[in-house]
Amino acid sequence: MKVLVIVGHPRANSFCHLLARKYLEAISTVDGVQARLVDLAAVHFEQNVLRESPRAQALEPELAAIKDEFLGADHIAMVFPTWWGTFPAVLKGFLDRILIPGEAFTEAGESYCGLLKNKTAHLLTTMDAPGWVYRFIYRSPGISALKQSVLKFCGFAAVRTTRFDRLKHVSPERRSTYAIIAAKQALQIPAWRRRTLARAAAMRWMRAIRLQFYPMTLVAYCVGALLTMSGNGSTNAACFAFGYGALFSLEIAAVFTNELGDTRTDLANKNFGPFTGGSRVLADGDLTECQVRAGVRYTLAAGVMLAAIAVACSDKPVMMASLCLAGLILGIGYTWSPLRLVYRTMGELNVALTHSFLMVFAGAASQPGGLPVKAATLVSVPLFLAVFSAITLAGIPDHDADEIAAKRTIAVAFGIRRSAAVAMITAVLSACTATVLMWVGAYPIASPALLIGVWLHCFLCVRAIERRAHECARIDSVLAMALSFILWFCVPQLIALLSRNGL
Repeated sequence: MKVLVIVGHPRANSFCHLLARKYLEAISTVDGVQARLVDLAAVHFEQNVLRESPRAQALEPELAAIKDEFLGADHIAMVFPTWWGTFPAVLKGFLDRILIPGEAFTEAGESYCGLLKNKTAHLLTTMDAPGWVYRFIYRSPGISALKQSVLKFCGFAAVRTTRFDRLKHVSPERRSTYAIIAAKQALQIPAWRRRTLARAAAMRWMRAIRLQFYPMTLVAYCVGALLTMSGNGSTNAACFAFGYGALFSLEIAAVFTNELGDTRTDLANKNFGPFTGGSRVLADGDLTECQVRAGVRYTLAAGVMLAAIAVACSDKPVMMASLCLAGLILGIGYTWSPLRLVYRTMGELNVALTHSFLMVFAGAASQPGGLPVKAATLVSVPLFLAVFSAITLAGIPDHDADEIAAKRTIAVAFGIRRSAAVAMITAVLSACTATVLMWVGAYPIASPALLIGVWLHCFLCVRAIERRAHECARIDSVLAMALSFILWFCVPQLIALLSRNGL
């Protein structure tokens, strides 16, 4: 573990220097730690960026050596005074000069990607103001700037902060206590770093899984189960749980395979956002291809095992096995050979089918009794159309990158304006279908208030698509509106069926 302790005080032999020395002495006693102190007051360099970019301005030899140490360190400790709410110019100038584009971060479309992965930092600052005033009234401007806008922006996994307040008014004994606190916290860093990196690794996997898209499939699965329960009142909790676990695992495997297949597309995509462009764990270097492939293997194994248990628990084993197999084939076949559905203009159809009919029928098959084919089909139709509308719309920001990768999404195959028209038409059709089903009493719920909400949301969606989805660009707000429109066709039905079954 390489540790770099940086003193950002412009005057030699300040109290910050004492804190930094105590910190360095303490952490150097930990086995496996190599630590060095850098005193910026003793480093002579131009603090201002005089060229258009820091990359165009040659670094002084001493500064270049420190930059290499900074980039190679596992943990950075910065000790500095808080002046005018922030930090001294020498520390700001140091960061301005060494954090060079292409080495500390890189530009990715309208966003930026930090390149300093798996690093941690500890900010220790002295101040004359009370700590609560700095934190709650001034809202920690210097700490926030360093933590969020500099270190985490450049990819640091975590940043710890320590404030030594009221320095001007404390006794020499209290200052000695501050130095002891700095040393004790330095000794805690290795263990804190291990815990922090473990949490960061877990968060990278959560990002890869993309959990924001799973609640809708769970609701559709529950709706299907409640449709069957409405006919007989009996339940099979084991089959319900294992069946959903199998489909959940297979959906994760499908997301991972799509991540592997779309690496080239993601690297070229300049319009990625929370709903498009994949999780980017491979494009940003957060996970390796080997790790994601291992994730595919483990989730497929878990899905197959859970599916086998669900089939064994079900009184419709053939139906449950067929639906789990369909989920496996359609999920993996979205990107991978031999199906490669997204390259054959069938990716949107695939997603819409698996997120509506497949989940509703799988939920229905998990419960004992006759399969409510008609009811499950009628519930699935407007849901299918709404999902198809949203997934078609999601292809618009990815159009240019998908075209480069030879993916034949609807947006690529028919053009952006025509795909936007398809999204508008299917959104209107979903509202029309739900209206007809409510009118004839074939829907789990029939409510004038629900219809008003559906049609108002549909109108806003169509208007937003018409106004904004006409070129390859980020349309996050439009996608959020289209994705939330789907909820009208599953959440009210779930609530109505729960009430009907006395749950």
